[in-house]
Amino acid sequence: ESGSVFIGDDAGANWEATSLSNTAVGRLSMGVGTMSTALYNSAFGFAALSNITSGDRNTAIGLQANSSNDTGSWNTSAGHTSMISNTTSSSLGKTVPEATHNTAIGYSSQYYSLNGAYNTSVGSQTIGNGGITYAGTGNTAMGFKSLFNSQTGSYNTTVGYQAGDNITTGDYNISIGPDADPPSATADYQMNIGGI
Repeated sequence: ESGSVFIGDDAGANWEATSLSNTAVGRLSMGVGTMSTALYNSAFGFAALSNITSGDRNTAIGLQANSSNDTGSWNTSAGHTSMISNTTSSSLGKTVPEATHNTAIGYSSQYYSLNGAYNTSVGSQTIGNGGITYAGTGNTAMGFKSLFNSQTGSYNTTVGYQAGDNITTGDYNISIGPDADPPSATADYQMNIGGI
């Protein structure tokens, strides 16, 4: 199968010969979408990367990790339901590539992220678990529920337990420390370091 390996019930079920060098282990991993031109993807876990069609160089580890991704590329997700909603929608009018170059590590990290690009999250329920996140770009979140309520916010940096968890649409904010939140959830260029 052109360098591809599928292990598990319905893993790679809709593989086509133009998809090369993919590895899927687990029931339904890479098994729902029609893999038309997908290249160099790795999926480990039940329904991991299950809807992939033409996305390239993605790595998904964990139950339903990155399972909605169909055309996004260069994404890494590790953890139960991490990046589960990572997908694209042309209706949002983004000017940067969509659903690409994201890294999510931890339980439900970037769970509701749609059209995200260049986001990095480490920790359980980081970036947008409080509701659907649209088109967030260039965010960095580390710590339990860091950037938890992000909706369209971009270029925010949050480090710490629930740091910046109030930010919804604000951009270019910095929150460092446990429960460190900027004064406004929607304003730009704010900073809170250790409550100051």
